[in-house]
Amino acid sequence: MRATRTTPILSHHGLLAACWLCAACWAMASPAASMSDAPAEPGDAAEPGDAAELGDAATITPTDVYAKVLRVQAELDTVRHYIGKPLCVQPRMELTGAESREAYFQAVALLQNADQFCFDHTREQFAPPAKPTGEIQPRHVAALADAVCERLRSVRAQYQIPPPSEPAAVIGERTPTDVFREVVQTNRQLNLVLDRRVEPSDVFMEVTVALGYVSRLLEQFPQAEATTATPPFVPGKRPSDVYQRLAVCFERVREITTATGMKTLQLRVDPREVATAEPNDVHHLASLIVAELAYLHGLLPDAVELRPVYHPGRKFPSHVLQRAKLLDARLEQLERLVATHPNWLSDRSADLALGAESR
Repeated sequence: MRATRTTPILSHHGLLAACWLCAACWAMASPAASMSDAPAEPGDAAEPGDAAELGDAATITPTDVYAKVLRVQAELDTVRHYIGKPLCVQPRMELTGAESREAYFQAVALLQNADQFCFDHTREQFAPPAKPTGEIQPRHVAALADAVCERLRSVRAQYQIPPPSEPAAVIGERTPTDVFREVVQTNRQLNLVLDRRVEPSDVFMEVTVALGYVSRLLEQFPQAEATTATPPFVPGKRPSDVYQRLAVCFERVREITTATGMKTLQLRVDPREVATAEPNDVHHLASLIVAELAYLHGLLPDAVELRPVYHPGRKFPSHVLQRAKLLDARLEQLERLVATHPNWLSDRSADLALGAESR
């Protein structure tokens, strides 16, 4: 379902400054309408590979999602070539053991960029897919891939660009790790065609959401320190400095998740990638941290959604690093507490109950 805005009240940059939600907030926000529940517009035929063609959404596999992401890449490359934007030549991320929830949050970030790209070129706005209820499944990632395709087709129609050739059939089984890797690569390419690329302010917002989740998780421990001193602001930092610190944060999140008895992906950080990291790369890593923390937060019996995080205005990498250091300190405390109480999510013992009563 879409609504065409012929005379926007704000420019898209103004719209972003007013309320550009981070991936986690967007994913958790209740949409105005669900794409899957919306009646088709006249003349809107289902494209090959869309949810309608696949039938029962419950049977969608990571291989099906992978094929959808390849379709997104074909649509994007067709538009990219037409408008004369550069091709992404970054190597794909090296990782193992990703889950659908992790691919989902990366797909949310991809859809955010697709929304912006579509609005910049067509002034059309689309309702997002319905947020998942319960455990995130491949079908939820598939819905996001379909939504991204819808935005790209709208741009293609705006310029009367012929459709791309059908992608080659996927041979063999694909895993959530494969999906994750291709979604990130697609988002890297999409970032290169945007009028407004990912900026430090966007990463700042994502790290702020991560801090919100960590604070909620620390509330489960009465012995946790309520606040942590804000690190000093150090000017002159680069995105690579932020990436390096967030890589440390992600390893802490991995330790917390593993100690709790759950699986999470393993990320191999190439020093060459760190040295050349751009805000978009840092944003991917921050989104990954948020995905893991949001998952843990969702397992709390008294979980309450975080408030939306709004655009903070212009921020520099030094601001983001300052916040990332604060996140690192808070995660270090949570890591210590979980190490001594690995059943903290399931064992509502007296000390944890005391922590709940004191809030």
